[in-house]
Order: sequence, then structure tokens, then C-alpha cells
Amino acid sequence: IESITLLRRPLTTTWLFVRLLTKNLIKTLAPLSTNLWFYLLTVPLSTFYVICKITEEDELGWIAREAEQWVAFAIWWVGLGVLSSIGLGTGVHSGFLFLFPHVLKVCLAAEKCGHLDFDSRADMWYSNSGAYMPCLSKSPVPKTAWPVEVSDEVPLVEIFIKCILPCILWGCGTALGEVPPYAVSYSYALAGKDNTAMTDMLNSGSNNVLGRMFRWSLRTTLYLVQKEGFITVLLLSSWPNATFDMCGMACGYFLMPFWTFFSACLIGKGFIKVSMQLIVMVNLFTSRRRAAVLDFFNKVFDRLTFLNGITGRLGLPQPAVWGELLTEAVNSKISVFQNQHPEPPMSLSERMRALTNEPGPTLRGLLPTPWGAILMVVVGTFFVTAVNQFAQQHARELIEK
Repeated sequence: IESITLLRRPLTTTWLFVRLLTKNLIKTLAPLSTNLWFYLLTVPLSTFYVICKITEEDELGWIAREAEQWVAFAIWWVGLGVLSSIGLGTGVHSGFLFLFPHVLKVCLAAEKCGHLDFDSRADMWYSNSGAYMPCLSKSPVPKTAWPVEVSDEVPLVEIFIKCILPCILWGCGTALGEVPPYAVSYSYALAGKDNTAMTDMLNSGSNNVLGRMFRWSLRTTLYLVQKEGFITVLLLSSWPNATFDMCGMACGYFLMPFWTFFSACLIGKGFIKVSMQLIVMVNLFTSRRRAAVLDFFNKVFDRLTFLNGITGRLGLPQPAVWGELLTEAVNSKISVFQNQHPEPPMSLSERMRALTNEPGPTLRGLLPTPWGAILMVVVGTFFVTAVNQFAQQHARELIEK
């Protein structure tokens, strides 16, 4: 089974993956085929979309293009959220790679434009949107006037509202990505089989302090999930918890109902956690607030003089210098975005239509930046790994049958 990979046995692996994917799609969509409300909702909307698409030159054509843009926007951020958490801890943390830079670009665009009348949806699907989104009205603030006191121009609450939708979509995607560990553990418990992953975690670790702490935390999680299921999942998912897979497996282990687990996970990850993260990011990425935050860390580091001996023996900088290093690092990273002057990014449909044109400046918009190419390699590697894992899982199911 271990030899079933795209590299060693591409045809067999692809066949197993497609078969498992088709099986799950049929199982998921089968209830919809007998649901009257599904047809009452989808048939009129699909008909209206086709009519709007046919009349592209009229105002209805604008509605179709906007619908496509919003669908692409939702798929992009939800998909990135799934990538961030799926795979039992092996997922790509797309928050650091995509979501946090997106919030930074929105904050910089607010400083550059002096208002929020710009389209933040351009920053998706590897579009080369650079440091900021193009201003759609009024006059941008001259670069010599940077940094602008954003709180005097654009209230932080409005910037928060401008950024909250992609954050919620990304958070809902992370909640969806927690379903596989739960589903695997649930299926094993339902079949009366021993969950080897759960057993290994309960028996893993050495007898030192860290090993005992890990086993204690796991058993505590199991106890709390068994006693206070919904509240436990909600609390554990409401903060950046790298070991949340363990909670999902525990929920499946005790046969917690799916909607109890998923609703708690959705509220915690999709609303509470991302809202707290966004508050921190908006304060950090706007000029005046960033200065106050960095000044706070400088004062904290100045009080860590008792670590001078330890840092000296390790060859590390003294704590008194940490604040200056942090300030320099943060400001230098942000200045990279501020010093860019990109052309207005093409929409997704324009980037696809450029394939049919002659090579030229428009076609260059299809080519990813070096950073975009790196991210494509990372996501591609994850996709190959996921295909291999699902194909091997389906092969085991066929052997057991």
C-alpha cells in the first residue's frame, strides 16, 4: 500500500483517488436529489445567471461578472482555510502566507487612498496586486505624506469591517479542514475498531516532564470532551490551537454527533478566533497603532534584564535590543509593500481571456511572481500528498472488504 503514490504508481493512485472522490460526492449529493427546496433555489438562480451571462454588454452582464467574482472570492478563502488545517497537522498554514498579508494590504490601501473605496477582492488567485488595491475614487494620499494616521482618516472599526469577510470565510475553511480527523476517529469507533492514532498518542512520549504533560493534556481533553462536549470544542477552537486535531479525534472517539462538533468548531474558528486575530492585525498594521504596539514590546523587553546571563551564554542578543530588532524587522517588511507601485491587477476573467491573445504585456499578468510561484509549489506539494493519502486509504478499505 505504501507504494501507491503518484510518483511510483500514477495510474493506480489516480484511479483510487477518483473512485473515492466520486463515491463521497455521490454520498453527499444523493440527499439533494430528492430535496424540493434544492431545486426551487438552484433552478431559478441558474436560469437568471445564464440570462445575465448571455447579455454581457448590458447591466445584467455586470451582475454575472460580479457573481463570478464573489464565487471565486469565496472559493479562494474557504479553500485556503481548508488547506491550513486539513491533513492531521500537515496542512499549509495559509494564514501566514495569504490572510495576514491580505489584511496588511488593506491597511496600507487605507493609508494610501485615505478611504476604503477600493476593491479588496483583487488580492486572490495569485493576482499581482502588489502593496495596495487601486483607489476607485477621490485622490490618493501622496507617498511623501506616509505614514498617515489611519485612525484620523479611516476608523479602525471600518477597516475591521472591510477585512472581516475573508477572515470569516478562511476561518470557516479551517473548520471544514478539521472534519477528516473527526470522521476517521468516528468511523473507527462506530465500527468497534481500535483507533491506532488515538492509542499511539495516549501511549506516546517519554517519562520526562514534557512527556507526562502531553499525556495529561490529552487525557484532560478526552475527559472534558466526554463531559462537556460542545463547550469544550468551542473553547479549544476559539484560539490558535496547533493541537486541535487531538480534540477532533477525541470527539470522534466518543461518537459526538457531527453537527455538535462542527457547529462548535465553526463558531470558534470561523468567528471568535478570526475576530480576535483581526483586531490584533489591524492594530499592528496601521501606522499609529503599530508604533504603540511596538513601544509596548520595547518596554516589556527592557524589563527582561534577568535573562542577560542566559542570552550571553547562548550567544544571543540582549533582551534590551530585542525591541529594536523587532521594530526594525516589522517596519522593513511593511516598507517593502509600501515601496511597490503595481499596475492595477487584472480580474480573474481577464487573466483567463489573456490566454487567447498574442503574447505581450497582458499575457505577463498570467505569470506568477516569484513568491506566487513558491506558493504554487507549496500548494501543489500538499495536493500530491493529499491524493496519495486518500488513495492509500481507499486501498485499505478495499483490502478489508
